[in-house]
Amino acid sequence: MNRIPVSSLNDNKSKVNVKNPRCLNVFLNSCKNKATRETYVNHLNAFLKYVEKDHESLLMLTNSELNEIVENYVMFCSDNDRYAVSSI
Repeated sequence: MNRIPVSSLNDNKSKVNVKNPRCLNVFLNSCKNKATRETYVNHLNAFLKYVEKDHESLLMLTNSELNEIVENYVMFCSDNDRYAVSSI
């Protein structure tokens, strides 16, 4: 399992202004609160950085590949106290 320091998940490089795919824009537009949108984007960027993929490459994965990646990320977050247990 990859070990990435939690502090590196929040660096400025993850905030690069890259055009979001339409599906993400549709989802974010459904969030009424700006802070909620920013939280979702920050968490998604941390996930993408962990898996070393972009939005589009996630869409190309099979269900089993995506499931394994998400399971690994959940274990990573649990092991590194990234999130509260109730959030995971």
